[in-house]
Amino acid sequence: MKKKHLIEDPHLEYMELAQNPGSQTAASQQPSAQPAAEFKHIGKYTPRIDGKKIVTGTAQFTQDLYVDGMLQAKILRSPHACADLVSIDLSQALSYPGVKAALKLKEGRIKWAGEQIAAVAAVDEKTAEEALKLIKVEYKVLPHVVSEEKAMEQAAPLIQDQGNVQKSNEYNRGDIEKGFKEADIVFEQTYKTSWEVHQTAETHSSLAKWDGDNLTVWDSTQAVQSVRDGLARALSIPASRVKVIKHYMGGGFGSKLGLNDHTVVAARLARETGRPVKVVLTRQENSYCVGYRPSARMTIKAGVKKDGTLVALHFKNYNCGGIGRGDRCAEPTTDVYRCPNVKVEEYSVFVNTCGSRATRAPGHTQGTFGLEGFMEELAARLGMDPLELRRKNYSAKEKGDTGNPYSTKGLDQC
Repeated sequence: MKKKHLIEDPHLEYMELAQNPGSQTAASQQPSAQPAAEFKHIGKYTPRIDGKKIVTGTAQFTQDLYVDGMLQAKILRSPHACADLVSIDLSQALSYPGVKAALKLKEGRIKWAGEQIAAVAAVDEKTAEEALKLIKVEYKVLPHVVSEEKAMEQAAPLIQDQGNVQKSNEYNRGDIEKGFKEADIVFEQTYKTSWEVHQTAETHSSLAKWDGDNLTVWDSTQAVQSVRDGLARALSIPASRVKVIKHYMGGGFGSKLGLNDHTVVAARLARETGRPVKVVLTRQENSYCVGYRPSARMTIKAGVKKDGTLVALHFKNYNCGGIGRGDRCAEPTTDVYRCPNVKVEEYSVFVNTCGSRATRAPGHTQGTFGLEGFMEELAARLGMDPLELRRKNYSAKEKGDTGNPYSTKGLDQC
């Protein structure tokens, strides 16, 4: 059998080098490549030929859709976490070849890096990207805060007029102070969770098309009715004139449960140009412009009998959802285990980031992490088996065994 040339068999080349480290292989004896005098494609913009999926009755992903005459839109976003918008000049972008429309999207105070400033619609994505660079924006940059701890300080920049820390949820059952007095042991721990970003395989995208006064939007969404109603309000038209279509969606996890700002942009640009307009967010935009699971700092305090019976639970949480109110995380504490005396205090901490969004069981994920971690440590403190502690306080009804019976609950079997 003729021996393969080493350059054609990487494994043989590797084995020879391993056995004879000092040897020269045929591959290494090849003359080195010389740089070309002039590159034909490298370093130059080359249009990519793509297989376009024409909008028909067949089901498709929004990012793959194509409509005759369709324009591509791109959005200019603020690089500053907090600033006053002084001026926007679209003139150079509008005169750029291939640009069909440009819109101002923001006035006044910017509250997070990534907030929409302006948008352009052009004949292709590359042209739209180049046009964005020609938009002149003047900012008055202001102090900002992105740390929950810093936002809670007295001298922190103000994100909301009512303050950076606002009560978002409270709940009381029984008499919490009486419960602690009846307890043999009082135990307290604090648990923290971080922000989590939805990273869907298909980034957020929308395609808008007008037929007279009627708007059709193909959207990567988990809630077509919510998007329809939101578009009707944003555009001041009857919901009966808006049709939202979603066949397939490449993931959502809660981040696509409502109307997105870029969807309104696509609709406005489509109305401005009289042509269909598509917006597809980049992976980077998906990382900081369409929400996340908010962080939480949960302090749980329990009063318990020596045999493990819970008699008091106090849940205090500071959750940070950017410019949004974040999640309520107390429901596992108020529901899962039997306890006659419960007190809940939850606060929203506002910072200069995009507002959070629902993420796979909003609030329950953080709250369950805190509560179950606490039950583990409480069991260790009592010298009990963690499973026996949970069985001891098992509830068959909601609200810690004080409400309606569960139709089904398999926690005891689990």
